[in-house]
Amino acid sequence: MIHIRLESRNRIWNEQIENTKKMALCSHPILLQGESGSGKDVMANYIHQHSLYKAGPFVSVNCSALNESLIESELFGHIKGAFTGAINNRKGAFEESRGGTLFLDEIGDLPISLQPKLLRAIENQEIRPIGTDQTIKTESRIICATNVDLVEKISKKEFRSDLLFRINVLNIHIPPLRQRPEDLIPLLSQLSNGYRLNISNDALEQLRNHVWPGNIRELKNFISRAKAIHGQKIITKHHLTDLLNFKQEENIKSKFSHLSTIKQIERDLIIQGLRDFYGNQRAVSKALGVPKSTLHDKIKKYEINAKQFSRSSSDLIKVSI
Repeated sequence: MIHIRLESRNRIWNEQIENTKKMALCSHPILLQGESGSGKDVMANYIHQHSLYKAGPFVSVNCSALNESLIESELFGHIKGAFTGAINNRKGAFEESRGGTLFLDEIGDLPISLQPKLLRAIENQEIRPIGTDQTIKTESRIICATNVDLVEKISKKEFRSDLLFRINVLNIHIPPLRQRPEDLIPLLSQLSNGYRLNISNDALEQLRNHVWPGNIRELKNFISRAKAIHGQKIITKHHLTDLLNFKQEENIKSKFSHLSTIKQIERDLIIQGLRDFYGNQRAVSKALGVPKSTLHDKIKKYEINAKQFSRSSSDLIKVSI
């Protein structure tokens, strides 16, 4: 088994790591939240290694990588003949992880039709393989991870609130790499696995200022490219253009530059709605076809002063935007 160490020079994140060790020693489900590539799988392994379940297996399932029919079999298993192609009995991830940890990655992408079955499996600690009425007891530590806003998915009826309450007993938010630049050099050293990268000071400074949209995953890719292309050579600022795929990043920014226009249109629609309904957010949310909570979040996000559109006791207050 590979032993994972998490070290940080960021005070707040370091305190979170210490709290994580305490969380690992109980049996409650844990929800890991963070951007794509931020290391949620690494954190899940870390929790497993520091838990009461470390002697058992660590089983990982990516809920976004399989279609609905396959993921049910992946989680709960099936018996021979349960469906076309089921030529043998198959244990599901719940059964395989008995006595250990079950890591459900990208839990926000789990089909809504399967969420009640997952909820029952976690609550009752038992599963029913496809094709049988027999229940099987499970005893696994559940860790879930997501890079999406599950509360927003609930408002869209894409995720069950009772399932969120069940998996979100303990919560760990993993900060993106750009929020802890002081960790860059230690991570470069740790992820290089003893291989010495020679990086000039000006290149290091640029690496610290890079936004790292791919987080730890992007950093790993950078290290792999640096090893393969430059070996023991000194990596200068000039080499970073190719190593960090700046051109590709600019293409992505160009491709999605229209998003700023879409956000402006969205803001204008909200403002117009507030004008039309004199600041009545319930009426605006109904007219726009969005939940009131979502509208409230958008108003806060776009820094709109909704009160200025409300009707006074005498006449409507006129404002200019």
